[in-house]
Amino acid sequence: MEAFYEGTSRDHHPSGARGPQPADHFRDEAARWLADRGIDQWQEPYPTEDLMEQGMLRSIRAGETFIVWDDDGQPAATITVDRWANPDLWTPEEAAEPALYAHKLTVARAYAGQGLGAELLDWAGSRVAAAGDCWLRVDVWTTNRQLQDYYRRLASRTCARSRLRTTLR
Repeated sequence: MEAFYEGTSRDHHPSGARGPQPADHFRDEAARWLADRGIDQWQEPYPTEDLMEQGMLRSIRAGETFIVWDDDGQPAATITVDRWANPDLWTPEEAAEPALYAHKLTVARAYAGQGLGAELLDWAGSRVAAAGDCWLRVDVWTTNRQLQDYYRRLASRTCARSRLRTTLR
């Protein structure tokens, strides 16, 4: 087990260490919360329910999906970090650059507003540096402007502290 964030008791684990169910729970909870705010993100499985589930399981089995567990063993957040450049978001030139991609970052509503999403992106940035890559790219739902603005604010703050370049789409 590797400490997720120095100075806290939060740990991250590949999600397969405790099973895939938390990833489904996070997505469902987030989809309901987004729908209540009139945001269409995650209202329909992409591209289909079966293919979405297959993709999630593939990421879990590959050790690319991580869960943050609280002190009581409850899931608090999840993120997938891999090398897959979604061709709907990134150009072939961008995809050829040394980068890791953050997908499906989701924080349980009970932990919202505590900076856990920012911590996960900082952690993902450390994986970029450890891999010798230059970019942490965050896949962002194209119609969710509030989420895009949130990530831009984080990227500005992160870039001020790091030599890593962060891009959003």
